[in-house]
This record gives sequence, structure tokens and C-alpha cells, in this order.
Amino acid sequence: MKWQGPVYEGLKRFFQKKEGYKTYSIPFPEILTDPVKTVERIKAFVAEKKINILAGTSLGGFYALTFPEKVFKIVMNPCLFPSIEVEQVKNKVTGEYVKVSSEVKLVWQKMEASLKDFSLLPEEARSAFGLFGNQDFLFHYEKDHTYKPLFEELFPSTKKQPNAFYIDGVHSFTPEQMELGLSKWEW
Repeated sequence: MKWQGPVYEGLKRFFQKKEGYKTYSIPFPEILTDPVKTVERIKAFVAEKKINILAGTSLGGFYALTFPEKVFKIVMNPCLFPSIEVEQVKNKVTGEYVKVSSEVKLVWQKMEASLKDFSLLPEEARSAFGLFGNQDFLFHYEKDHTYKPLFEELFPSTKKQPNAFYIDGVHSFTPEQMELGLSKWEW
């Protein structure tokens, strides 16, 4: 299975232009079947490699955002409610809707609740940056997918630095879109 897609390539390209950054891709074979093991894998990887910026997209963005350790987080079109959203997505190979066990949904629901704790932190303590595609099928303004208020609560903009940017794009960004979005953040 390929773990390094266009989002990783965009991140890698962006960080190669900055001094002192290395990029790694963490494989998540259990991302849909074992959230606890996925979080453990992330914790171990972050500790082993001494990572200070954790980036993720879609469900990986959810895991990054809910990651309990203090690291800067970059999330792109994060899946904020995997207990609801994941089963609305079709498997790219089979064309069938993704199925998730009730046990996994329960773990995700507990993790989803932690997002409210994150939103209650003072703005300067959140240490996260979000990129959102204005045509993302999980984010846009359809009746059942209106998560804009939660995005704005999680990523408030301050006068000094906006914490989120909306870019012209769908759920999966191209490397060029990634670079454009990341260039909006003041590094």
C-alpha cells in the first residue's frame, strides 16, 4: 500500500525549502480498525524521531488534531467526526461504502469529544494550523455537512496570525495546493 501520496509530497517539497526540517511518512495500517493502536504508533514515532510538527489530512488530520502530546499540528481537511463521516465515504478500490465496527466508532466518539477541550484552550495555546479546501465534500455547506462553525472555533484567526486558510481545492490537495496553503502561515 502506498503511504506517501500527494499531500506528503507537497509537505516534503515545502519543508525541503526550509532549513532544519525533515519529513517522515507514518504508515497507518490500523487507521480504520484500531484507533488505540494508531495513536500508540503516532506517539512512538513522534518520540523516536523527536518530531515537533505533526501533519495529517482527512482521518490522519483528525488523529493529528486529537494527538495529546505537545507538538505543532498542521491539519488539512481534517475529518472532525469520523464516527459519522467515515461510513459516508466510498472505498476507492471496491466502490462500496466503508464499514467500521461499533467498537471503533465508540473510540472515535471519545476522541471527538476531546476536540471541544482543544477549542476551549486559549488561542495562543492551540498551536495548530488548518488548511481547508473550499470544495471539500466533507466540509462544504451542504445541509448535513456544515462543520464550518466547529472549524472556526478550532482555528480562530487572530490579528497577528490567521490559524486557518481556505484554498481552492477538494478533499485531496495537490502538492502545489499544499505549498500555496502552507506559504500563508508565517514560519
